[in-house]
Order: sequence, then structure tokens, then C-alpha cells
Amino acid sequence: MSGELIFGLLLALGLFTPIAAWGTMWLSANIIMEKSFISHGAYVDKTYFVVELFCLVSRSGLAYGLDAALAPYMPTEVASALVGTTPGELPPAGVGSAQPAGLSAA
Repeated sequence: MSGELIFGLLLALGLFTPIAAWGTMWLSANIIMEKSFISHGAYVDKTYFVVELFCLVSRSGLAYGLDAALAPYMPTEVASALVGTTPGELPPAGVGSAQPAGLSAA
């Protein structure tokens, strides 16, 4: 119960998304194996597993999650391990663009 709550909140907030996705995938795999992989009773759990895998592969926390907001302020090694960024992927802390996204300078 506590793992489902903690990992679910981390995924919802987009905080430490790779760790949260691995944790929820582990929990979902355990539930699927408990119900039997072939059983139709685990259909929803299989869907959750696929969604969690998508969150892991797409690095969804870097889009609109707290991972994107906190990554520039973390040391590179920590951001790489906890957030899933690569060095040089995000702009340095406090650097913003002069133009809003989608608008070009005329």
C-alpha cells in the first residue's frame, strides 16, 4: 500500500520519474504474476504496466514535471541518476529565453 502511494505520487508530480516508474512497474509485475499472466483479471494491471513503461521510456518527468524544474539545480551526477538527464541536456539554472516558446523574433 505505501509503495503504491509513494510511487504513484512521485509519478503524478513528475519527481524522480525513472525511479518511480521502475517501482510502479515492479509492483504491477508482482500483481500480474499474483493474478496469473494469462488471466483476464490482470488486464487493467497489464495496462498500468504499459503506461508505466511509457513514462520510463519517454522520460515524462522532464516535460512538465518537477524533474524538469529541479534538474538544472542538481549536480550532474545526481540529475543523471535520479532524474534521467544527460549532461548538457538542460539549460543552466536561471537561464530562460527572451521570447515565449513558439514565437519567433521578427
